[in-house]
Amino acid sequence: MTAEFFDRMIAVNLRAPFLHLAALTEHLDDGASVVVTSSTATYEDSPMATVYAATRGALAAAARGWAAPANTQRRRPHQTVSQIKVKFR
Repeated sequence: MTAEFFDRMIAVNLRAPFLHLAALTEHLDDGASVVVTSSTATYEDSPMATVYAATRGALAAAARGWAAPANTQRRRPHQTVSQIKVKFR
């Protein structure tokens, strides 16, 4: 793994969705829902997907924080976790 690979994974799979979530906040009505795409890689042991799994797990944590109990707008994040069969697992 290279620093460039790591930085790209963080930028695409964590930074971009995190900033989108932040930008959405002021445009949502009270009680609004947001769907955040996750992955089963977050819950599996796959050496080939370690960085990817870390970005998905971090995004899930960000979504939970976005809708923390102190949230007066009653925002609701929903995670979708898709499972696909790939050869590297």
